[in-house]
Amino acid sequence: MIGRPSSIHDKNLVIELLKSKKYSYQHIAEIVGVTKNAVANFAVKNGFGIGNKLKIKHKHLRYRVLVFFKNHTEDECLKKFNLTKKNFKSLMTTAYKDEKYKHLRKDVRTKDPLTEKELIKMVQLAGLLPRDQIAKMLNRGSKFHAIKDRFKNQLNCRTKKLHGFTYHEVKDAFDCPLKYLRTKAGPTKFKLTIVPWVYLEEKINYCNQNNDFKKLICSLAKFQRWIYDARTNKGCLGKIRRNLQYKESGQNTRKPNGTSDRQGGKCR
Repeated sequence: MIGRPSSIHDKNLVIELLKSKKYSYQHIAEIVGVTKNAVANFAVKNGFGIGNKLKIKHKHLRYRVLVFFKNHTEDECLKKFNLTKKNFKSLMTTAYKDEKYKHLRKDVRTKDPLTEKELIKMVQLAGLLPRDQIAKMLNRGSKFHAIKDRFKNQLNCRTKKLHGFTYHEVKDAFDCPLKYLRTKAGPTKFKLTIVPWVYLEEKINYCNQNNDFKKLICSLAKFQRWIYDARTNKGCLGKIRRNLQYKESGQNTRKPNGTSDRQGGKCR
């Protein structure tokens, strides 16, 4: 089957249709007899903006869907208005950008700056739990961006090694078996295994590195005790382990089959 041509011959007609703002790229492509991409590229080159401004497929449903969605779930909206998930996502994305529907947005996130208590809680959990879970706990949405941006812009640090070295990085720096904590953080199914600063300080006499490295471990352990408001390394380690027990409702916390503890097992 031969597809539509990608070059536009009747450019004046396309310009008139774009100016009217009554037709989507797909409708214009069908009228002119070219591909949708050809119309989109032509619109951008001629200063008519990017396609989202002309997508009006479900424009007549925006208000009704937003009103209904405030007290109902996404699945109920799909069934009532006969929409697919893709249609619903497109409709909501466009509607949320329109200021006249601002009062109908189903958004309960806290927009206020983090309090001192919330900031400390965020630092306590960072690197241990997924950032989207931390955002939910602090009522900052359900995505990881809120936590990632605050660490990047306000604290200027990464969360990966905030509470300890990874096991593989530090195992050869000590002349004794090390225990570790298996975190729930990480971008993939292979989660991080860290050795907390306070635990490394307990094993500092077995460290085979120079004094500067030992001073670094002790300083970070002191920071960790301060963050967790713990007097001893053992108490701090217990609070870290309790943070790792956080789970969302309905989440299975059973240990997966086939997992095993490395040298020395888990921190106790």
